[in-house]
Amino acid sequence: MAYNSSGTFSRLFDWTDDRDNGIKIRADRFDQELDGFATGLSTALLKDGTQTATAKIPFAAGLSVIDNQTILLGTNSDIAIQYDETTNDSLEIAANVEGAALNLVLKSDQGDDNADQHKLSIADGGTLTLGSKISGSFVTYLTHTPNSTVASSTTAVAGNLTVGGDATITGDLTVTGDDLTMATNTAGHLLIADGTNFNPVSITSLSAITSVASDDVLIAVDTSGGGLKKITRNALVSGLAAGTMSNISEDTSPQLGGSLDVNGQDIVSVSNGNITLTPNGSGLVRLDGNVDIQTGEIVLKNGGSQSNIKFYCESSNAHYAQLTAPAHSDFSGNVSIVLPATAGTLALTSNIPTSGISSGNVATFGSGVADDDFLRVNGTAIEGRSASEVLSDIGASAVAGSSSIVTTGALNSGSITSGFGAIDVGSSNLTATGTISLGATSFNDNNITNVGSIALDSITSDAGTGTAITFGAGNVPNTQTAGSQSGNVTPDFSQYTNFILTLTGNIVLQDPGDEVAGQSGIFVFIQDGTGSRTLSHADDRYFVAGGTSITLSTGANAIDIVPYFVQADGKIHLGAAQQAFAEA
Repeated sequence: MAYNSSGTFSRLFDWTDDRDNGIKIRADRFDQELDGFATGLSTALLKDGTQTATAKIPFAAGLSVIDNQTILLGTNSDIAIQYDETTNDSLEIAANVEGAALNLVLKSDQGDDNADQHKLSIADGGTLTLGSKISGSFVTYLTHTPNSTVASSTTAVAGNLTVGGDATITGDLTVTGDDLTMATNTAGHLLIADGTNFNPVSITSLSAITSVASDDVLIAVDTSGGGLKKITRNALVSGLAAGTMSNISEDTSPQLGGSLDVNGQDIVSVSNGNITLTPNGSGLVRLDGNVDIQTGEIVLKNGGSQSNIKFYCESSNAHYAQLTAPAHSDFSGNVSIVLPATAGTLALTSNIPTSGISSGNVATFGSGVADDDFLRVNGTAIEGRSASEVLSDIGASAVAGSSSIVTTGALNSGSITSGFGAIDVGSSNLTATGTISLGATSFNDNNITNVGSIALDSITSDAGTGTAITFGAGNVPNTQTAGSQSGNVTPDFSQYTNFILTLTGNIVLQDPGDEVAGQSGIFVFIQDGTGSRTLSHADDRYFVAGGTSITLSTGANAIDIVPYFVQADGKIHLGAAQQAFAEA
């Protein structure tokens, strides 16, 4: 009985036909039939589980697994699937490893896009999360944390939550943001509770304010004229029962009259637009912040009578501030006056000295003070002096425009402009902690001694073309030592002459883009502990003799040296590799 690749068994011989045709039962023919049986049995699945399927098995009539029997997934039997009829009467998908979480990813459209994938996760302990794949990783948008009771359990929504019908909240409602949005509310309305609902109530349609009583509430509203709304506490309470409000209106020009009484003393009194501040028991009046008065005055009182200070802040578009004559000789302290940005007048009516300048007196400007003048006190007046006059006043030995400046001290400020002339420091040292920028500079064949770095664009022999420049010690070109190189490598010819590169993968030399004709040096390629790293290069920039590529040593930690020479921009010639140097 032969067994073919499609899984069909077929007899090779018919023993009845053989009998009728006089064909004897022979060993070779019987062995062929038995070999077919053996082939079929060796490729069949056995119910005791001793045979393992090596390919996907199609089921033409479905797959049936009886109650409370599991299907195990994963090499380590990580996931178990069963129909639990005994305990939960439900389909169960469970993590089959102690303490492991269950993660189930649901995909649409084969999971081609991030938005096609959602993940259901149950952590050890019972916390359930739902996540969506955003920007290549799963982000949790719903978290349910179980607790000992339903009431103490929590469900958190990370994004926006939209409820199409009614939302019933039996516990507390906490809003941590700034706004509580209601689609049916109207701008400029108040939300008033009437039993179980909040209803919008128009402010502008309510009656005018007739008085302000105890327990009333004033609310500022945004109308074209500005103003306040008043809610009477008693009317509001009675209105809630009937679902209405009364005695609420708008005053577009509220005024404050009378006085503000604190502990039996009038601190602030208002009369005819004037605000009077009276000191407290310690004789102190304090104003914090900005005081904006369009017209009128602020009067400071001391002991019930007017003192010596009045402030006038804008009247008929004329800005000024005035200090009147002191009414009390014991007034002291500091007064700060800030004039508006437009031109104004500061009038001082006292403490103008008649002789000499002393503490507490205010000097006045004399005639002849001009822009850019220096100021000099002369008796009771302040007069202007030009720059040349100041130099003459202080007895300076040189004035602006002189051909030379002689000094025995340090020049600590200022600058020396172009065309000044020669500076001869003689046998003294010229020291600078900053930068000295020089044009063509001659040191008259004297030595230049340097303890730091000298940055030069180029060095040219003063003996002319064809004369070599001699260095007193070895010349060390700048060398880059770079480890862990793989992939594209771009050598920086503007900073380095030699390059020591440790290869951790195959590398491709890229165009440095800043090579200069005549530049030369070496590449040192060091294989890492693995070895067999290869070298290739941009064919339109690097050229090898014979047109072949550079072949490096393949041994681990092998060291190869490749020289190079720059013929022109974009033409870098690589010499033959000197291979397998031994590391000292």
